[in-house]
Amino acid sequence: MQRNLVDRLMLIVILIFGTIDCLVDGDEMSTTIAPGWAISSGVWNTDLQKNTATINTGKNVLQFLNTTPASNPAIISEAYLPVTPSRPMRFRAIARASSIAAGNYIKIEILEYDAANSLVNTITVFNDELTAADTWQEIQYFYTSYSTAAQCKIKVSKKNTAFYAYVDFIQLQNAPYAFSAYRNAALALTKDIFNFIDCDTAVFNIGNAYDTTNGEFVVPRNGYYSLHIGIGLDDMVANEYVKVAIGVSGGTPKVLYLGTPICSIAVDNIWQGSWSTILQLTAGQTVKPAVWPVAVSNNMVVGSSPIVTYFDGLEIIGS
Repeated sequence: MQRNLVDRLMLIVILIFGTIDCLVDGDEMSTTIAPGWAISSGVWNTDLQKNTATINTGKNVLQFLNTTPASNPAIISEAYLPVTPSRPMRFRAIARASSIAAGNYIKIEILEYDAANSLVNTITVFNDELTAADTWQEIQYFYTSYSTAAQCKIKVSKKNTAFYAYVDFIQLQNAPYAFSAYRNAALALTKDIFNFIDCDTAVFNIGNAYDTTNGEFVVPRNGYYSLHIGIGLDDMVANEYVKVAIGVSGGTPKVLYLGTPICSIAVDNIWQGSWSTILQLTAGQTVKPAVWPVAVSNNMVVGSSPIVTYFDGLEIIGS
């Protein structure tokens, strides 16, 4: 399966002053910031410096000093990092601050550029105080790259107030398409046919490939996907059951569970089960869960509370 360079590598990693899988190594730094980064505001060794004492995962960290210059001291990556347009991305950083008082914030931005080096989008990953003083904190953010983005830069700044801030590493990587959604209202089922289930409320939707308006996962690119269905039924009677299936682009749904008659009904006639499968899918196909009630009448209901009906998906390998 052919994949472009970014997808084959999977990771675009910038480690500031770290030692693990680093592209930017603090040991190479002398009187300037680490290679690959530039100071966009502030003065080296006055507002920013290397710190070898307050470390987390690497040998050195970037330290913003407790100065109050005219503008926020900041660094920015010099080189453009390659980006695939409309691609889910995951950003991670480890940061620390000596104070979490109101206004003592760290700001991290991703600047997206098109192929002609024109700025097309700015994503604010973090712009807040940390949650605890003098404690390393992970900052994580998922987003989808801009439709015309071909490359990006990362900018990190500290509010120009008197507190120390530290950054151990920054990581930017391709994220898999992933979603989790559930049914927010009851749905009456028709017996002896496939009933497609709209899970209309998203818990998360990385890459925005799941459509809550119709309950469909629109396959973003060729690949293998892990899919998980949970069905909760109400108002069942003895000897009724359901077939559980997954439909792909209007074709005959693939049955995941043939079902067996239920002879002993739980409290309030409630029944719930879950099933998983892995499918090879093609970009543009639509995927949706379905159930076929084998019932005495049209009495079954897909529940929403206290039982839950849900649909989850995760890209395993993309092309």
